[in-house]
Amino acid sequence: MEKPIGVGVVGVGNMGIRYLKCFLQMEEVKLIGVSDINEELLNSVKRQYKGVNTTTELDELLDNDELDAVFICVNENFHEVPLKKAMDSNKHILIEKPLADNLDVGRRMIEALDGYQKKASVGHLLRFDPRYSGAFKAIRQGDIGDVVYLTCKRASVINGPRYYKGEASLAFHLSVHDIDLFRWFTSSEVESVSALRKSEALKSIGVDDCLLSLLKFRNGVVAQMEHSWIMPTKYPPKLDARMQIVGTKGVIDLNLRDQGLSIFSEERAETINTSYFFERADGRISGCLIEQLRAFIDSIRRNQDPLVSARDGFEAIRVADALSKAAMTGSIQILREDGN
Repeated sequence: MEKPIGVGVVGVGNMGIRYLKCFLQMEEVKLIGVSDINEELLNSVKRQYKGVNTTTELDELLDNDELDAVFICVNENFHEVPLKKAMDSNKHILIEKPLADNLDVGRRMIEALDGYQKKASVGHLLRFDPRYSGAFKAIRQGDIGDVVYLTCKRASVINGPRYYKGEASLAFHLSVHDIDLFRWFTSSEVESVSALRKSEALKSIGVDDCLLSLLKFRNGVVAQMEHSWIMPTKYPPKLDARMQIVGTKGVIDLNLRDQGLSIFSEERAETINTSYFFERADGRISGCLIEQLRAFIDSIRRNQDPLVSARDGFEAIRVADALSKAAMTGSIQILREDGN
């Protein structure tokens, strides 16, 4: 058996804990440690996961000779510093999506990564969901002919934006998922966007309730997107995600609203998301998050390009930024071919 890849997690909030749990179940890796400036979070890790090394100093984690790869799970407005420190330490790097919380920072990050010899990826995990991956395969096999247009809806409950308290935008938090998928499905970059927004339910924290947008791709494909995060807390799906891809010879329908497992009681009405990160009755973890991590580790072992590149992560926020500007100004935003 090959030597396990030494991994470290930066940030042990909600996402970082999920990464930690996945790594503890993956035989192909060795969890070297976790880092976070929040000592309370680290103390919680120590109590729940005996033997996991913790530190408030990122440099201490990076200095460990056994560390091969770093997984950055801090809030997106803090991605740049750990990225550059990990690069200085010559580590493989996966950054949680979105790449950054604004375009200028994202551009600095992607420019810094230009020519970097280690593997670098951004956590657009939906590419590892078998339903979206199946759609990609069907498109590539020509099952629906040439893609003509795409539509999608992604609506989540209001708890999310209330938790972020205005630190995350709808375009960068939700829209980037479908932007990345649409780029993947069409094998084309976005040429122009227009968008409308509305803010009532979340006006007090200064973020949009919904974002409705139109996209035109350079290969002529057009797309329509609906994103919102103001569904009531008792809305059973918690995440209502649907997509349709229409081609010259057929159609692909994706309905992720019904996950196949719903639980109802006097106190609870919930559809359980079993596709993303699901802790089974046997204690094992299933879902596209752990598959994403396995795929990135495999790209290190095989010395292959990751499925999601750092450039993919940048293009997603470039389009998200254009959507935000289009919604604010009411104008069509043109995206230059040179990426600027």
